[in-house]
Amino acid sequence: MRQWLDDTIPAFELAPGGGRRAPPRRELVTGASAEKQLTVWRGDVRPPPEGKRPGGYAALPVKPCITVGGILGALCRVPIGPNAGPGWKSGEAEWRQVCSGAIHASFGSFQRPMFDYTSVDLRYDAGAIAPRRPLAERPASELTVVERALESSGVRVESETVTLSATQQILGPLRGRFEVRCHPKALAGAVREGWRSFKTPKKESDGEGGEVYSGRFGSAWHSVRGEMSAAEVIYGVDCPLPPALGAARLVAWYNVTRAEAMAEMRLFDL
Repeated sequence: MRQWLDDTIPAFELAPGGGRRAPPRRELVTGASAEKQLTVWRGDVRPPPEGKRPGGYAALPVKPCITVGGILGALCRVPIGPNAGPGWKSGEAEWRQVCSGAIHASFGSFQRPMFDYTSVDLRYDAGAIAPRRPLAERPASELTVVERALESSGVRVESETVTLSATQQILGPLRGRFEVRCHPKALAGAVREGWRSFKTPKKESDGEGGEVYSGRFGSAWHSVRGEMSAAEVIYGVDCPLPPALGAARLVAWYNVTRAEAMAEMRLFDL
């Protein structure tokens, strides 16, 4: 059960016909999810130097591995009371479905002081909402693969995100992190245009007779940046505090796209 006590509720949720709406003042919320992870490959932990901790510069021993996993879930919301709010009808359920799939690969064991751990993650997240108008009302060129698969069911995909992230040990327990988030269509367009530019490189001028970029890689990089201009780019650092054996960590990140930054201490987040 969820109850809003504020007299004014901001409109921050997506509305069925587009735009935003406020959530119901009182609602019953219930949900369920299923998660599965499969290890494709797992290596061995590099033996620690004599007299050193088994985990090296990490809180616990780290094994190189490649894993795949996914989550499927559903959430049901039922407004309660006569004054549910604009766009809501008391007793009428709204379903939200979520799915997520990820691939993780890591190498290294944190036994050496520098560059002994590297990980790469690729994750796809999607959220859908029902009931909704059929997707067939939208032009086919605007639909993604997932939306086409759900077109006949009347379920509208509310959001799709692809996240690519990489983590690298820099020195001791200090790790650097880079992350890019974008829509699947932007990623597909970047791959398509980047490959096209790589095969047929272009040359452009800066307007004063100077060449901005040239060659296959320069042309491909320029095309990829153009397609990914709306993507979120995040840089961060992560440092477990050695005295706490990883039970406390300092984390700082900067979102280039939103010009936002944050630093925090996380406890028992191994």
